Amino acid sequence: AEDASGNTTLTYNTYDPTNILKDILDKFTAAGGTPDYNGSSTTLTATAVSYIFNTYTVKEALDKIIELAPNGWYYFLSPTNIITLKGRDATANHTFVLGKDIETIVPEKSVENMTNKVYFTGGDVSGTPLYKKYTRASSISTYGLYAKKIVDGSVIIESTADIIAGAILDRGDVPEVRTTLVIRDSNGSMGGYDIESIKPGDTCKINGLKSQNNSLWDLGIWDDTSWDFNLTEVSSTVQQIIKVSYEPTKVTLEISSRLPNISKRVEDIKRNLDRVYTDDNPTAPTT
Repeated sequence: AEDASGNTTLTYNTYDPTNILKDILDKFTAAGGTPDYNGSSTTLTATAVSYIFNTYTVKEALDKIIELAPNGWYYFLSPTNIITLKGRDATANHTFVLGKDIETIVPEKSVENMTNKVYFTGGDVSGTPLYKKYTRASSISTYGLYAKKIVDGSVIIESTADIIAGAILDRGDVPEVRTTLVIRDSNGSMGGYDIESIKPGDTCKINGLKSQNNSLWDLGIWDDTSWDFNLTEVSSTVQQIIKVSYEPTKVTLEISSRLPNISKRVEDIKRNLDRVYTDDNPTAPTT
């Protein structure tokens, strides 16, 4: 990403992350890029952050904007090259009924990406690195300690670190409930749902689940602990659709209590390594 003068260091002080995205896309399309936004594809996050993008690709900048936004925000690129940036809807966009719409349901519970303590290292502020610790005591008491180290030298404002760390804790201070659903198409003869209306990022709710007091979880070693698993947990909260796989007469969905970050972790490792070599770059490259 660069501006009209060829500068690859872009500084944003006290910006809504959505306005950062729009400004970067404005610069990108002016330079000949195709993906863009329109008047209805973005929504303000109602937060303000400060950040310096030094030698970032547009994709890296968009991913960083998601980190700067509150928990639950995401973006996607439409087939018409329009980027949508929005927050997770609090109410369900879809309601699936067991026995009518749902053909199979496979739930699981995971602590793989839990975080309830964050050590954040930012850039230098008056010669002293920004270094803060963030803790969710209730989560540690219930599930044990899951600590994470975040290093981002482009963050020199404490309030920006607060937003990034807060979103990480909001996303990771409880185990993830992830469920695989197979939904019948309503074009069939046995009920079903309008599967063409389902999109990644939509939220959903499941109706028709009853308590399972005799589940395998309740017979196992996890009984009466924070791991005690009840299928009604799948329907007790609105969950987000993270993957949609279409077939002619049905669709397979992966839904989760939070957005996935497994592949993103790999990207973070590479980006953090790149930052070691690019953070001291001049404002603009030579030609």
